[in-house]
Amino acid sequence: SLVTSLAVVDDVNSFGGVFLLSSGWDRRIFIWDLTYFILFSQYTNPKADHVDEAQTASIGYIHDMDYSPHLKYFAYASSDMCVYVRKFSPKGSEMDLMYILQAKIDSEVTCIKWNFIMNQWVTGMENGEIRIWEPDGEFKQAINVRGSVHKIAIDDVQKALLIGTQDTLKVFDMEEYTCVQTNEGHTDVIRDILFIPERNQYITVSLDHTMRIWNAWSPEPFRKKVADVDPKIKFSEDLWEQIRNCVKNSIEVEDANSIVDKYFQKQYEQKHLSIHDDLPRARQVSFSNP
Repeated sequence: SLVTSLAVVDDVNSFGGVFLLSSGWDRRIFIWDLTYFILFSQYTNPKADHVDEAQTASIGYIHDMDYSPHLKYFAYASSDMCVYVRKFSPKGSEMDLMYILQAKIDSEVTCIKWNFIMNQWVTGMENGEIRIWEPDGEFKQAINVRGSVHKIAIDDVQKALLIGTQDTLKVFDMEEYTCVQTNEGHTDVIRDILFIPERNQYITVSLDHTMRIWNAWSPEPFRKKVADVDPKIKFSEDLWEQIRNCVKNSIEVEDANSIVDKYFQKQYEQKHLSIHDDLPRARQVSFSNP
């Protein structure tokens, strides 16, 4: 059946290796050993009465999955309007259910993300809401993002949530959960979002068969801080501002050398006039013949 979700568990000290969780529409969870690239185990419920119940991890299709290194839990969103949070173990029979995240509204949960900055779960729903949950499963806050949510990512540099709502990428700051940037351009649902910190960019892929690259959001105080830290840049910008002010018709100036020439010519003229202004004016005396 269709694979919809993957989650990497990179904790060699705790589990003795690096593992990959996979799941999808068949509601089964497989555990893959990434060291030897083999199927290591499969989720099973030892308390189930039937074989089908023993191998399925939810009632509905599984849409999305993520792992929390802080809790050592993994969570998966299902079409039955629930998010199941389980303790990870390389042995499929030992992945105990810890708690369930469930909103008291009639809407499918389409995606789940562990916010490693705030240590919280973030869920996205078909009704256009994202919900914030504490590590113990307690509900904290709901935010309406105005569009069904299909993907959630983290910008750990600017501390922002990247939300794929329909065909639009929206950026929410983590302090007040307000929308600080909207990126439009896709013509179909956004299926995945990636943050590239080295280039300070976001990458989105969509069902419209396109991949788009966006400049990451940057708060204004951050820009001011960078400008204040580098005095050379500030001095250069101030100097060029003074030069531009000395050029009356900047449109007619063809190159940078012309601007500089006009600037120093203006400075020379002002200095020359100030010297002549300081000289005493000559008195005019007229003599009349007797």
